[in-house]
Amino acid sequence: MSAKDKTISLDTAKTWTQTWRKEESDYNSYNRCNGFLVPAEDLRGVLDEIKDQKNPQYIRAYLGVETMKLADGKTKQVEKLIMVGTRPATNPSTGKVYYADILPSDSESADGDTGGNIYDFSDPCPPECDEDSELN
Repeated sequence: MSAKDKTISLDTAKTWTQTWRKEESDYNSYNRCNGFLVPAEDLRGVLDEIKDQKNPQYIRAYLGVETMKLADGKTKQVEKLIMVGTRPATNPSTGKVYYADILPSDSESADGDTGGNIYDFSDPCPPECDEDSELN
């Protein structure tokens, strides 16, 4: 992860989201995750990517799981909230408008766009909870 702007690579995002989908059927039976504490600077980063688009503007959030190796050799799973900006796109087959994820790309497009970033909003609750909140 980039310490400067809290972005992660497309490969990391794919691994985390695939792990969530693979394990989500029984994941919450042994891991408690009520929500996420989101740093405002990270949210501003994803919103800045779409600020020049006409309304409506959307971001998309994905759930993921990072498997971390601990010093004792054991592993620990940590919930991840991953966000990306989106842009309007049209399905050429159906003509239907949808919102496509703005993902990092390896090459620049004709307009100089190198794609977006994938933001790691990764402080799950618990432990980063408001213990007095009625939502917790």
